[in-house]
Amino acid sequence: MLYPASYNIRMLQNSTWRSFFRFTEKRRAVTAIDIVSGTPTFVSSCHDYSVNDKIVFASSESVPCGLPLNSILYVISDGLTGNSFRVSSTQGGSSISLGLAPAGTLPVSLSASKPISLAGFTLDADIVNVATDSQATTFSISVTDLHNGLIQLYLSPATTLALSVGEYRYDLSLTDESGDRFYYLTGYPYRDWE
Repeated sequence: MLYPASYNIRMLQNSTWRSFFRFTEKRRAVTAIDIVSGTPTFVSSCHDYSVNDKIVFASSESVPCGLPLNSILYVISDGLTGNSFRVSSTQGGSSISLGLAPAGTLPVSLSASKPISLAGFTLDADIVNVATDSQATTFSISVTDLHNGLIQLYLSPATTLALSVGEYRYDLSLTDESGDRFYYLTGYPYRDWE
């Protein structure tokens, strides 16, 4: 299942806006990280991950030193149970090493999920004028890692300059080969020149 997300963006008039996004599925909450001699074990009830599964961590809060966010990591056999797992930065490698969490606490919003391949999908991202319900412009989309779901959205200075005063919303959708469309990302682009 694709997980839709909401993310508001801030643009400056006559300037470049760009950001990277990764498509994931099977998101699981990480409820604890047990770190013994620098080796972390991630606790996540019924995570359903297997050896060599690719996963990505995400959090909006501070994380333990050394925990890479939005990077591809691999589940390893060492420490793998139905409710916990360890990860490596390479397939079949040894566990990553972590420092302690800031102030000794675990971020409450830490999650792990599987990246999805974008092979066979068509992507579309539009900005719509809310008052007229008409398309105002389209993002440029670059797929930077097809098999691990990483893309870059981009607006040029000419595009941000051309947006008139008004309220806008945007969406990013994927359409598969059978024509099924999934909305993955939505939000409001805020402009700093009003």
